Amino acid sequence: MVAPRRAREASKGVGQGVLMDRFKSLLSGQSLSGQSLSGQSLSGQLLSGRLLSGRLLSGRLLLPPVFLVPVLLVLALLLGLTDSFAQDEEEEEPPVRLGQISVSFYAVTGQVVQLVLERLDHEVERSTGSHSAIFPQLGQGSLDLLVAAWLPHAHARYWRQYGGDAVELATLYDGAQLFWAVPHYVPVSEVASVEDLKKPSVSNRMSKFIRATKPDSGLSMGSKRIMQAYNLEAYGYRLQTGGHSQWQRNFERRYAVRDWFVMPYFQPNFLNQMAQMRKLEEPRNLLGEANRAVLVAHKKFVDNAPERTVNVLRRIELDLDAVAAMDYMVRIDRLSARGAARRWMSANAERVDAWFAEEQSEEDADYR
Repeated sequence: MVAPRRAREASKGVGQGVLMDRFKSLLSGQSLSGQSLSGQSLSGQLLSGRLLSGRLLSGRLLLPPVFLVPVLLVLALLLGLTDSFAQDEEEEEPPVRLGQISVSFYAVTGQVVQLVLERLDHEVERSTGSHSAIFPQLGQGSLDLLVAAWLPHAHARYWRQYGGDAVELATLYDGAQLFWAVPHYVPVSEVASVEDLKKPSVSNRMSKFIRATKPDSGLSMGSKRIMQAYNLEAYGYRLQTGGHSQWQRNFERRYAVRDWFVMPYFQPNFLNQMAQMRKLEEPRNLLGEANRAVLVAHKKFVDNAPERTVNVLRRIELDLDAVAAMDYMVRIDRLSARGAARRWMSANAERVDAWFAEEQSEEDADYR
């Protein structure tokens, strides 16, 4: 088990102190085992010419005089330094490799996890990428932690393929869900389900352009299945994948003029704090039921990480409102993901401190 960074620095200081003690012993006439060098210090023997003449302890000539002093100094260095270097290498702690999906609500959640790790005195090496880019890194063992897998439905395909050497470490929040939605001003008497999109009275008024998110997201892949299962293309509907910024702009533009439109949607979602969207019924359940957003860890990390670190990570617990609030800070207030996470954690300090229960120290409180 590796030691935290503070422990490494302390041990390094101890090793340097031991080395200095060894040099002092040599200069005072003590051997590395603590025995006297014929009652004289090293400097005294040099002055007396005993070492220069090649005589040491037994009086036997070991090396030609001109080589003897440099060889002894090199040996002393090697004896002192190799132990310290070996100890430092053995205790060297690699950074925690944290992966997150490159969407803002994953980013704020990932920053909460990173701040927790830093409070535990870990260095963090963060990687971001799309679903199809980040999950394979978990499977290859090049990530220690991933934020976050939506299980058991939304990310089931990725989990089956890449989760064999990973474990669920903590449920960061519950109730994460994918679905199709319409604005609240679209009458439920007209549009209550995906099937209703084919009604002539609805089809004639509803925008046929449906903006989805990135093509490798669970939301877009499930939306393609909905398009096929309900034969919506035959009624003029067209699904277009794209980035989350495009998805957001499409929503803002249409909502502002009260268009009738349908969109692939999800929660937690910062839009819930600025608009009302209504979930459509979808009897075939092609986007799945509610999910748990799980912090997953590679098995090697769980086996090798400090027990305290694993225990604290297991206690991290957010909720839909917390994630949506942090996401709003990023998308609307223009904070960084780290800034949003810091603000939320400071405002909920008692809740955060509970994650460190039974392991609290005065130093831990300095993270704020």
